Amino acid sequence: MALSIVRDCTGKCRSKYHGDTLVALVTSREANIDQIKEFSLQLCANYARISDQFGRTMLHMAASCDQWEVIEWLLDSGQADIMKTDQESNWTALHRALFYGQLAAARLLIINGASITSQEDSDDFTPLDIVVKDRPSHVQYSGTDPSEVYTFGDNANFTLGHGDQRSKHSAGVVTAFRALQVSVNKVVMCEYHTVFLTQGGLVYTCGQARGGRLGHDSATCMVPKQVHRVEGVVQVAAAANHTVLLTDMGEVWTCGLSSAHSAHSTTKTQPGQDDAIPRPVSVKSLKGVRFTGVSSGCFHTALYNDDAVYTYGLNAGQMGHSKMEISIPQPRLVSALDHKDIKIKLLAASDGATACVTYKGDVYVLHQYQTRKIASKQLDVVQLVIYGGRLDSSWNVEGLRERGGDDLVIVLLTTCSKLLIWRASDPILRRLLLTSSRHTFVVDVGIHKYGLVLASRDGEAFHGTYKRRNHKRRESTSQKAKEMEGSPFVYGGMAELLNIDECELLALSRIPGIHRATSVACDGKGRNFGAIQSNLQTFLTEVPIVEPSEFWDNLGQLLLEADVNDSVCDVTIKIGYRTFSVHAYVLASRSTFLHKAILACDIGDDGVRRLHLEDVHPDIFQQILSYIYSDDCLPLRPGAKCLLQPEDGSTNNPKCPVVRNVGDSVALGDGGNGFHDDIDLLSVSSHKQVADSNRRGKRSKHKPHSLTTHGGRARHGDTESDMLKLLQMTAYKLGVFNLLAKLETVRCVNGVVGSTGKTAQTKSFRFSRHMFPELHDVVLVASDGKKVACHKCLLMARLEYFHHMFTSNWMEVGRLRTPRPYLGDIQRELARDDLRLVLPGWCKGAA
Repeated sequence: MALSIVRDCTGKCRSKYHGDTLVALVTSREANIDQIKEFSLQLCANYARISDQFGRTMLHMAASCDQWEVIEWLLDSGQADIMKTDQESNWTALHRALFYGQLAAARLLIINGASITSQEDSDDFTPLDIVVKDRPSHVQYSGTDPSEVYTFGDNANFTLGHGDQRSKHSAGVVTAFRALQVSVNKVVMCEYHTVFLTQGGLVYTCGQARGGRLGHDSATCMVPKQVHRVEGVVQVAAAANHTVLLTDMGEVWTCGLSSAHSAHSTTKTQPGQDDAIPRPVSVKSLKGVRFTGVSSGCFHTALYNDDAVYTYGLNAGQMGHSKMEISIPQPRLVSALDHKDIKIKLLAASDGATACVTYKGDVYVLHQYQTRKIASKQLDVVQLVIYGGRLDSSWNVEGLRERGGDDLVIVLLTTCSKLLIWRASDPILRRLLLTSSRHTFVVDVGIHKYGLVLASRDGEAFHGTYKRRNHKRRESTSQKAKEMEGSPFVYGGMAELLNIDECELLALSRIPGIHRATSVACDGKGRNFGAIQSNLQTFLTEVPIVEPSEFWDNLGQLLLEADVNDSVCDVTIKIGYRTFSVHAYVLASRSTFLHKAILACDIGDDGVRRLHLEDVHPDIFQQILSYIYSDDCLPLRPGAKCLLQPEDGSTNNPKCPVVRNVGDSVALGDGGNGFHDDIDLLSVSSHKQVADSNRRGKRSKHKPHSLTTHGGRARHGDTESDMLKLLQMTAYKLGVFNLLAKLETVRCVNGVVGSTGKTAQTKSFRFSRHMFPELHDVVLVASDGKKVACHKCLLMARLEYFHHMFTSNWMEVGRLRTPRPYLGDIQRELARDDLRLVLPGWCKGAA
């Protein structure tokens, strides 16, 4: 009869005293799991869900302290809420486990349904982000680092470069650059195509090729393809129908529609004709002029250097020229900016306007046939982005419509991470404040119709959405704005810039999967996004050294130490004058014939199966055993000498007769594989005889070839050269097909192994605990009684602990008690050759 527990609370208890007590209990080093269970059940009926004053539950604290037994008990009870967050940081138990490096606790939580990517804390970090951000404080990402490109979005026009048209909801690496080992330092995304500029000055494009905007003759490109003919590119710009390239020599190249609607070279082309390959912009009046920057909109292109700005294309008010002619086919100087005191520092163009910043801190915008000064003394501006602008729709040009275009928005980024915004509908330069719970130091900005995309100094990326609000401006300020509304020089005062009531807000949301960003990009409609991230290996202080696997060395040592009198060897194989002590599980895993032969033998009183094989040379079988245990043998090593000894052990038997054992023997022809048992493996038969034998037996795609010597039978002088052929035949009949494939890569000349130059196409072999359950010979028992059957030979070969146990006749032989969370992993990991297992101190025998 179960004892009833009397508590002073119910299942809805919210006592902070109970919560504090239970959370503190989990951290106690003196209390074991049984004591924790008993005390918790007696103290509170809501022990699994009750929280302390900081919102932490027993599950939170158990995850922090790696109390995996407590975690398992709480989850098995069905009452613990695995997704519950604390009040301090909005962390789940998985957040805490990964932050404190408690991998065993994290593993249990993930197995029981905790999400590593969906649950976000107060800083928008998922548990995976907690792990990724764990890096030294001195690590700072830079645009000069080796980098990779990540893109995501709707991908309607193949602009993401992933090789398909599927949309991407999370950032994914552009594998084309990773395969080429190319670093990208600039990405420009447009509606129909994307341009990538590498650190080596090469240009790649992808997307829709209509109009020649991609710069090569190919049709639509789903993956980035290099633009040839131009190298040493230092800056790129792009718009809907064309691409502009600036080289390190100050030359400008363009490709795309060669009409009045877009940039084109001065090469004789008809309006509307496509320039599918880049052509240089060469104008006699600009001979010798070196440009330092380029930018472009849908209908025009802007070129500049320190002294001047040149624009050309469709003249709809966005280029700074008067309304005199509809098309300006060649770069023309913007006269309003042609002044000795105006030195151009930055320039950016949108579809409907062009803006620039001078070294004196003045900001100008070319819009609606005017050149307007919108701000001054902005000396610390490091980036300028622009979107929108309304074009003159009075021209009868396709693409222009009445009141067409969007509101003009200009955003400035300063050296101290301040963002300033100016709108044509609200012509005052305002501070743009970020609504984030933590400080975000912005290093790069991209702009689109609905907001911004930002990159921070910490390598994170954010979406920014405008939060417009009504500004209560003083009467004097409003009157001043009205007075200057018609003036081409409009600017906001410093008081307005610093007044928080005059600021605009930008709501931030972090972009998941971006942790090392140095630059960001987006298209004009905010549908596709890109980020350049520093390579993962950039800040490695020392190269990780992965020691070679010891798996096959361990099994090879197991074969050398094998003895019929130990408690692990369970098979003996007698061939001629030699007897081999081996392990049934290892042989059965790698040889189909030996598996069937072993199961066909009865187990002796001493627990050992005894097997006799015919038609096999002892030296040949020794090499096959070496391969089975160590995945290597002497004939696979170029330069090794292969000498075949007589089967009876003597040194003067020229014919090396085959020893045929009598009694309970197994010939290679037996066992159900259909092999003919009259083939003398040492004296290789003629090709016809082998073909007849194979015709009567089972055919296989692994059948060895070139097994004959001239004259039909091998001569004694050819014994060394025939060893590889005998090994091939025996491996074929024993079903060791991986060895058979590797033997095709070597040859034997005068008894010395050499390479044929071929490469063996074989898969890495892995043992599995679930194979051959009839050969299990040891049971691991967990502390809760759960049992796992496995194989002594692998345990003994891989861990010194088990080696001593099975060779020293410990009382635990046959049973081992071990904690449950690791129980299912031990044998699986021991059977792999790509991991090294370190056994913790908890592994101990049970009396």
